Amino acid sequence: GPPPPAAPLLEAVDKTSLRVHFSLPPVRPGASANGNVTVHVKAGDGAWQAVDATSSTLISSNGSGTAHWADSRVALVKGLVEGLTYRAMVNAKNACGWGAFSPVSEPLTLGAAAFKPIASAAPLLEAVDSTSLRVHFSPPPVRPGAPAHESVTVYVGVGGAWQTVDAASSTLKPGVAFRAGGGGFALVKGLSEGVTYRAKVSVRNIHGWGAHSPSSEPLQLPEPASPVSGPASSVSGPVSGPASPEVEVTGSKSREERDAELRKRSVDVDAEVVDLDAPRYPKRSKKES
Repeated sequence: GPPPPAAPLLEAVDKTSLRVHFSLPPVRPGASANGNVTVHVKAGDGAWQAVDATSSTLISSNGSGTAHWADSRVALVKGLVEGLTYRAMVNAKNACGWGAFSPVSEPLTLGAAAFKPIASAAPLLEAVDSTSLRVHFSPPPVRPGAPAHESVTVYVGVGGAWQTVDAASSTLKPGVAFRAGGGGFALVKGLSEGVTYRAKVSVRNIHGWGAHSPSSEPLQLPEPASPVSGPASSVSGPVSGPASPEVEVTGSKSREERDAELRKRSVDVDAEVVDLDAPRYPKRSKKES
């Protein structure tokens, strides 16, 4: 008989139907052409059953059903059960008889999950300034037969805690998702200096949200250099260690002057709309003469 075909490929049609796509091996020189193909399908660990080409339903492998024509390349299978996982294999027949079976297909689970988007690749993080970053993402390919992607949810996390990014405000809070056909990145503002962030994304279509992507590589936002002028401070301790968040910068100003200026700066930062293209630090208040 003919040599075994390649493993077939399964495609979900709806929650109770699938298609088995198959291709046949080349015909040996001098051998007769392939005439028929039998498609076998099984659910989970159950028994193999044959697909009847006339009714597109499963029958006993020993039953008297109709085989598929070798050049049809696809077999529709109806009347299946939502939530079960199916596999398929095929074999071909020529004038000498039935050939060996193909390898078994990859499994396919029927149901809404078969139509939800697959997981995206891990996103990439880019620091914008000491309190903002961009999450760059690319939606995954659309499965054959599945609807188009509609939206993307971007999650940003510190440690094990994840929060969603609101597309309307570019901040971490529940809100609007990003359009799947948008620019491919999400701006996130209002973050903390010196903190390490990660991100992941999930894509939605009309059937629901797909699986989360893997997490991005971590990104630590920079800590801004001190805007206080004065002679450089000498910091004792190992140079290679992490910077202490409580390093006191010595300068020509008194502690009271520095504290008053820092309070003024914090008020200015809270009150103004941050322009990401402007200089990083707010203008310092003029000293009273």
